[in-house]
Amino acid sequence: MSTVKDYVGRVVDILAFQDAVVGEEALLSMTLARDGEGGEITTGIQKLAQRFLLEFLTETGSIPYDTGRGTDFMTELRLGRVRTTIEAEQQFFLATDTARLNLTLEETDDMPDDERFGATTLDSLVIAGDKLTIRMTLRSLAGETREIILPLKTTTG
Repeated sequence: MSTVKDYVGRVVDILAFQDAVVGEEALLSMTLARDGEGGEITTGIQKLAQRFLLEFLTETGSIPYDTGRGTDFMTELRLGRVRTTIEAEQQFFLATDTARLNLTLEETDDMPDDERFGATTLDSLVIAGDKLTIRMTLRSLAGETREIILPLKTTTG
């Protein structure tokens, strides 16, 4: 459980992926605030994981005022260009490299190391029917890690 002390001297972000349980698999809700409630805030490795996911899953060119943000991963998936494990791995590595570059370009030296990008490791990638499941580990500059599981729908046919 977090306390006010966890947020002293930090810039917080609104939590976009709610219901995460550290050390357990959980289906996250993509919402800024539940009905009748205010939003939640985040810092640390969880904030980094959110920054990474938003960058990784945003299609390049889809933000009109910042067309260089995002990656081509979801575009390639949506257009049906990812059909094999090898194609998925290639797109994953290209996208994580782009996300790394974009994230590190926006980072400053005064940001806490647990909120700065260190690396991603592909733990597994499985295509089954029209579902692609990616398991990866995200590491901050502080050395903290967070496992990320992405179940994504593919385009078949």
